[in-house]
Amino acid sequence: MNGKMYTEAEKQSWDTRRPLAIMIENHVDSRPQSGLGKADVMYEAVVEGGITRFMAMYYCEAQAKDVLVAPVRSARQAFIDWAFDYNQPLYVHVGGANGEDSDPRVRALEHLSDYGWTMRNDLNQFSLGYPTFVRNYNRLPGKDDLATEHTMESSTERLWA
Repeated sequence: MNGKMYTEAEKQSWDTRRPLAIMIENHVDSRPQSGLGKADVMYEAVVEGGITRFMAMYYCEAQAKDVLVAPVRSARQAFIDWAFDYNQPLYVHVGGANGEDSDPRVRALEHLSDYGWTMRNDLNQFSLGYPTFVRNYNRLPGKDDLATEHTMESSTERLWA
């Protein structure tokens, strides 16, 4: 996935796991994020209010060591379309835009359903919960007033499990 050369043993370990596509926040108050440096591929796009969000793809590099990822955030439709190119990845998020009151072009949770990913590829914190996803209010030392949306953590091993 990332263009590096790997051993046959490493390749065989990938046969038991699918890529993880993890939504990571990029708001200034959520920085520094955890785990971005271990992603094989990164996507970044504006989501709202001029704030960008990342979708970090984990597969090759994360096989050797458990990677802490944070802060995990909500699904966005464009990222789901990009994740689709990875042939059945596990899409990791905390909720997302949905419902009759929202613009049909941004109904991310319905889009997951349209792809048939619900309950197969859709690793939503609201469905899985603890211990796969954990709120860590002490994630950023020195930030005593860290907003809840900046606190959701998980790890590659917990997500693959």
